[in-house]
Amino acid sequence: MPKPIINIQSPYTAQDFRDFLADPVTRGTCWKLTPHPTSILTAAIAATSHTRDLVLPGHGSLVFRRAGGIVPTAVDTEAGQESAGLALKAIFHDDYITPEQLDEGDWDGAQLQILTINYANLDLGQMIEFEGPLGGFTEEGPVFQAEARPVTSIARFKVGRRASANCDVREFGDPIRCQRDLTDLTHTEIEVTTGNSQDTFRASALPAALVRTMLNGKVIFTSGLNTGRIRIVRTWNAGNGEITLQRALPHLVQVGDEFTAVEGCGRTKADCIAYDNVENFQGLSFITNIERFNQIIRSQ
Repeated sequence: MPKPIINIQSPYTAQDFRDFLADPVTRGTCWKLTPHPTSILTAAIAATSHTRDLVLPGHGSLVFRRAGGIVPTAVDTEAGQESAGLALKAIFHDDYITPEQLDEGDWDGAQLQILTINYANLDLGQMIEFEGPLGGFTEEGPVFQAEARPVTSIARFKVGRRASANCDVREFGDPIRCQRDLTDLTHTEIEVTTGNSQDTFRASALPAALVRTMLNGKVIFTSGLNTGRIRIVRTWNAGNGEITLQRALPHLVQVGDEFTAVEGCGRTKADCIAYDNVENFQGLSFITNIERFNQIIRSQ
């Protein structure tokens, strides 16, 4: 199947681009990386092998910068299958990708697109050489490498459900399976009163505002150096409002930083009853753990 050609400008056609490829003296390569919709990042980044910056038809005002420090390998193939993917090697750059962004997973699942162009006639459009999500990041000093898989790789994923006595919804408040409206459990403009740590802080106003508990809940920072960062709560002290996060933030939490707090759920049937949502409990209550099983055996 021929590779798709996109963003052709009149009066050219896809055949014009294919004719150009027969003698590609002015052939060039461009790379575009678009963050996943759930990422804190919103802007795509782009680079080109050409000696000057380019703005390509169909990509708005996005500038494909020269050099860019991004080098993709050749696309691997598998017998009887489409592309197995490629590896992308790049140098950390504050205007592109930083170590903090990789550590935070900001580029996980980002969509990589590799395009062939005629840099002498950009109106011919672009031929898509590769398109798919990034993952599997590894760091080696100032350089990092990532794996990219084609869009069709999603069809190979195994889809299933792990049997558990506890609720297995991906996230508390999930609109499809949990369906619990979190409006009354979401508290905004909460201010940090004791900070100077990357994973532990206090907010004195929080205990009085809560309906139930912050345990297993999440905090979303809305000001300060950690703006936009989301963390799950590992421990919570109802007496002094101290929160400990499951994973440290990239920057110290400072007094005066504000965050939104979303209360948590222990994923048990008792929690579902307490939240008046037991009809959406997704656990398999008849499943027992090994300790309970041994107790039953011993009692017989």
